[in-house]
Amino acid sequence: MTYLSGAKLSFALYSAAMMRSVVAITASTGISLLQNHAVRQDQRGTANGISTTAMSFFKAIAPIGAGYL
Repeated sequence: MTYLSGAKLSFALYSAAMMRSVVAITASTGISLLQNHAVRQDQRGTANGISTTAMSFFKAIAPIGAGYL
């Protein structure tokens, strides 16, 4: 990356950001599908609420953890 400049650097950064977004979306969708197949239908709402709460919590504390590292 240190040898890139101008349009090449912009393209490399844009490509990396796109790949990160695709992986994040694919992972969260896959986890939701696996969870919905693993939980009984009458408990899906509770399970989805707990998983969404946990995901939001970890997204909130992730910058603190990354800063600590």
